[in-house]
Amino acid sequence: METVLTPPLPFKYDESSMDTSGRNEDWTRWKKGFEIYFKACQLKEKSPEIQINILLHIIGERTVHRHIGEHFKVKKNVTVERHKFFTRGQFENESIDQYIFELRKLALSCEFNDLMEDLIKDRLVCGVNDAGIRERLLREEKLTLENAQEICRIGFTGRGKRLGLQNCPAFGKQCLRCLKMNHFARACGNKSHSVYCVQESEEQVINSINKNVDYWSVKLQINNKLVCFKLDSGADVNVLPLKYLSQIGVSKSQLLKKFKVADVQSCPILSKYSCLELDLLRRVMSISVTAPTDLPPFLSLYEDVFRGIGCLTGKCSITLKDDAEPVIHAPRKLPFAIKDDVRKKLLEMKSQNIIEKVEGPSEWVSSITVVKRQTVI
Repeated sequence: METVLTPPLPFKYDESSMDTSGRNEDWTRWKKGFEIYFKACQLKEKSPEIQINILLHIIGERTVHRHIGEHFKVKKNVTVERHKFFTRGQFENESIDQYIFELRKLALSCEFNDLMEDLIKDRLVCGVNDAGIRERLLREEKLTLENAQEICRIGFTGRGKRLGLQNCPAFGKQCLRCLKMNHFARACGNKSHSVYCVQESEEQVINSINKNVDYWSVKLQINNKLVCFKLDSGADVNVLPLKYLSQIGVSKSQLLKKFKVADVQSCPILSKYSCLELDLLRRVMSISVTAPTDLPPFLSLYEDVFRGIGCLTGKCSITLKDDAEPVIHAPRKLPFAIKDDVRKKLLEMKSQNIIEKVEGPSEWVSSITVVKRQTVI
């Protein structure tokens, strides 16, 4: 079969160059191009002599020997290739799929044979740059490369796009809670200076926020000593800090019936039950609103006038001057954004008998002025 396909360019290389890896890549690229040309032109059907002459003609005038591929092939050090593989970690902002692809490329020259998939999986576990995802992978039994890749995808997708340390908004900022650097107060894990918790049993936990109490506090007398208690409607038990025992001069056993004595740095707490028993708090089931009593006297004297929408009973007649001339105003244009609101307001006033619709011509036509107060026409 005759063809008009353009053959590959002659293969050229610099014999004085020390870059053997570059020559290997050039030869591999040229060899693939020649194989494509060889198959497209169906040169395999030609005799071996013709095939050799075509190869010598295309490759150029340089000497071609039998093992030309081995001549340009870079001598591979398996130890070096495996070192590159086992030290390759995931780069910042590198996706998990891209990281696995790069590991596969490195593994091709490591001669792992049947262990390739397992070693790529192991390197993925060691090299992923997220400690939480690595911990999740280590908890998985019978982990495969496919499962590991899926777990990493879900983990990175849930956490969103990762930011570098320099791009973090909290980098260089001082926490207002613990005064340490590189985080905000809302993300601070150090809450020991303001929140105290003593777990006395599996069912009861004492929590207290260390703040000044004034209005919601009361002084109670214990053993002729005044102790300031915080009124806590959410507490189920009375709490007395351990340090108050020495102040009031009683033992812990004497107070166990009424108080929970705990070693906390907090103010004493009076529970909701004690507050109700001492009539310090009351449970209100409903709230009624009463009218203010400081209104002007005429409002109560003419109370009926200030009810409803302000329509007076009966009919009103308007007397015009003798020289009054009828005026017809042209309708004013309304902004499109409030047309529907104005139409609804007019229909509402009509339903309340404040205005009525007039059919046909009229001697008197007055334009309206629309005023919008907040969201009401």
